[in-house]
Amino acid sequence: MDELMACPFCGSAAVKSVRTDEDIWTHNQVEYTNIGCGNDNLECLVEPEISWPSHQEENGVTESERLWNMRKPPIIYATQKGGGAQDD
Repeated sequence: MDELMACPFCGSAAVKSVRTDEDIWTHNQVEYTNIGCGNDNLECLVEPEISWPSHQEENGVTESERLWNMRKPPIIYATQKGGGAQDD
């Protein structure tokens, strides 16, 4: 994935890194993709950062990237024409 969305809490750029660690199921060494907030001056502390095995990817997007970029769509409130309830 070429672009990570900004931090959903403070708007800072996301930081991506890769680490090697033990897989909890196979105990093999695997790469994990870590993504977190790049704001390092303690204004925003997103904890924990998203970390998922790098080999679990679809269409070139790791699971960590997919989860980081997932956002709930904005709520759009519809108002009834005329301003609300009708008088009886």
